[in-house]
Amino acid sequence: MQVNLTTACKMAGISRTTMYNRYVKTGVLSVNKRDKQVFIDVSELIRVFGNVKQLDEQGNVQEALTIDDELHADKHDLTTENARLKAENEQLKARLDDKERHLQDMREVVRLLDHKIENQKPWYKFW
Repeated sequence: MQVNLTTACKMAGISRTTMYNRYVKTGVLSVNKRDKQVFIDVSELIRVFGNVKQLDEQGNVQEALTIDDELHADKHDLTTENARLKAENEQLKARLDDKERHLQDMREVVRLLDHKIENQKPWYKFW
């Protein structure tokens, strides 16, 4: 999860100037810039500052967030994604099997039609 610079400062409990000058400018914290805004990954904050504060939607401090909490959330997301991909994979395999059976049936029909055409005598040959 990525947060903007102001939220990162609240989570780390330091001022915006200190965060930018000591950690962002010097490269201690790796940041992502989008549309001239700086975003910092929560795992980066935990790596540099240890435990950081978790904020609710209004920006109020909730509780300390540790690396285990972040990893647990990521693990849950990955587990969910893995289960979804496995189900999709099974569906695709079933569709592929259906296509293979259909293709095999079509090959059999073509083979039978070719055999019938080869064995057919012209109408003018009576013997």
